[in-house]
Amino acid sequence: MAGVRTEIDSGIAIISLDAPPTNLLTQPVRAALLKALEAALSDDAVKGVVVAGSSALFSAGIDVREIEGAKEAAPRLGDICCKIEDFPKPVVAALTGMALGAGLELALAAHARVADPALRIGFPDLSFGLLPGAGGTQRLPRLIGAANTLSLMLTSRLHPAKSEIAQGLFEEFSENVLAEAARLAREIAPRKTAERTEGFADAKAFQKAVKEARESSTVKALGQAAERLVDCVEASQLLPIESGLAFEAAASEDCAASDIARGLIHMHFAERRSHNMPELVGVEPKAPQSVGVVGGGPAAAGIAVAALLHGVKVVQFERTEEAARAARARIDETVRSVAQQRALAPAQANAMMAGLQQTTDLSGLGACGFVIEAVAENPETKRQVFAALGAATGPGTVLATSSLIQSLTPLGEAAGRPDDVIALHLHGPAHSHRLAEIVLARETAPETLAKAVGLAQVLQKFPVRAAGGGCGVGERVQAALRDCVTGLVVQGVAPAAIDAALLDYGFIHAPLTAMDRMGLELCLTRGALLARDGGRVPRSSLDVLRTLIRAGRRGASGGAGFFAWKNGQAVDDPKIAEVLPPPSQKAQKMSSADIVARCVAAMANEGARLLREGIALRPSDIDTVMVLAYGFPRERGGPMKAADMLGVFETGLLLKQLTEEDQTLFAPDPGFAALAREGETFDALNKLGNNRRKIPG
Repeated sequence: MAGVRTEIDSGIAIISLDAPPTNLLTQPVRAALLKALEAALSDDAVKGVVVAGSSALFSAGIDVREIEGAKEAAPRLGDICCKIEDFPKPVVAALTGMALGAGLELALAAHARVADPALRIGFPDLSFGLLPGAGGTQRLPRLIGAANTLSLMLTSRLHPAKSEIAQGLFEEFSENVLAEAARLAREIAPRKTAERTEGFADAKAFQKAVKEARESSTVKALGQAAERLVDCVEASQLLPIESGLAFEAAASEDCAASDIARGLIHMHFAERRSHNMPELVGVEPKAPQSVGVVGGGPAAAGIAVAALLHGVKVVQFERTEEAARAARARIDETVRSVAQQRALAPAQANAMMAGLQQTTDLSGLGACGFVIEAVAENPETKRQVFAALGAATGPGTVLATSSLIQSLTPLGEAAGRPDDVIALHLHGPAHSHRLAEIVLARETAPETLAKAVGLAQVLQKFPVRAAGGGCGVGERVQAALRDCVTGLVVQGVAPAAIDAALLDYGFIHAPLTAMDRMGLELCLTRGALLARDGGRVPRSSLDVLRTLIRAGRRGASGGAGFFAWKNGQAVDDPKIAEVLPPPSQKAQKMSSADIVARCVAAMANEGARLLREGIALRPSDIDTVMVLAYGFPRERGGPMKAADMLGVFETGLLLKQLTEEDQTLFAPDPGFAALAREGETFDALNKLGNNRRKIPG
């Protein structure tokens, strides 16, 4: 039976989930499991049942693609769990490897559980904006109480089955799980988890745990799904099991239908889709054994640390012995700090640092298969470095810049090997950040891209590819956001109101505050480099920055920028209106929702242009970059998914209405109208391989 395998052993039906590699409880697997249970029930020779995983893993839970925006297809896992719980013959779950989410809920419905000592358990549901929906919030508290249940379900982390938090969940631990589970199935009588009350023994402690969770910053930060989860755990104590299961099912369906769940599920697959690149068809990503790093500043040190932590040898170049010593000290400090955070022994940190070599002669990088520079953002300095690297290294050695605002063409020309030149930017801090943004020029060889992707994967980064040989994806979309917010300031909207609206929406950084803290002169320099090659790069913010700087408003360090700065705090400054040009139209009152809609529309519009220019491969790549590196709220799914959820037609209409304010920023890409005509969204452009589509219109 596809998805499930059944064997009869001395009167015990061993039903093994057989859907490698992770035994996801998809609709076909659920249907096969239900059929196997019915067969065991009708077979008089079967005296008990063991439910197990056919591989080293019990089950990784549901396939979230099945429930994105839709109700779970029959047979529902919750119904199967009730059937197991009501089964007239003993049912024992035999757990190995991992039991996650719905997989653990399936085990909770059994009459007993036997676990391998190495088993790990967890509920990742909240990371998708979802709730356990197959009785987990009702059965688990009956076994282990509210405090441990909430600790397991709110963290989304894996926990050892033998940890204190899971005490009372398993009847037995055994390295021979199947044999022990079969023995137990022969000896015990069916006992419903719904009738267990060990977790309710201390009613006051149960309620105290619920109250503390409800008031905790964790639950407030996680939002609706976490709040509903706490409600469901409380209901397990207050309601009969049938009512509690119905309460949980309703809450679970509400969360599954929410935009937050849609955004989080989208991001999960967007990240895992990013490594699929047409240039790599038939080319295997290969990571270099050693990496050369040019420079010793914070960015260069971060790259070196990221490599050393993952066992990649580093040869680091600095111009003088003194500078090399300073760079080594910076790298050593970070490596040991990370090792301490990860509870690694000092010997392990020493072993990592043993992989670092230094040189003051560029020829010392000649044996490296991959060299990345992280020197000052000066085009002439970059060209000089690449000319020297071209002479110091041989053909096939990848020459990468860490910059996202430099054109690759002059660097390739300087090196004399444009096919070996690429941009690889590890967003900081490089040792912990999960994104590697990769930019290739027309001349970049597929083998060069493959080596960059291979290195990113060894460093455990999600690699996102951008073509065009210029600024990549994120800087362009972020420039659109800057143009939008500075345009709102010119129209008379208070900077604090703009920042507050975006923070409330979920942005990690308040854009105007961040620009002030960075310094408006640096923002102007970076923006000018980004716009230097022409094209339709958003640039209206540059005029605003020049105006503020000429008026002496240089940012937080100078006491005034978009805000007045007092004791390190930003406050609105009415005097900014005296500096900026008068608005082109009468100032209008703008709600937080209006501010957010404008910003999302501007960013999605720039994303659509990146798709049309062939710089971005698919909308989900844009979302991955903006969420992982630029602080767009993950639960909103990135700007392209956010535009989908606001409505492609509605977003295009808003852009059209705003075009008079800023033609370059708001003139809608034809893709909005073309997708709306077909009843499609940007998500339709996220297909892989031969199914991938270009933006229409």
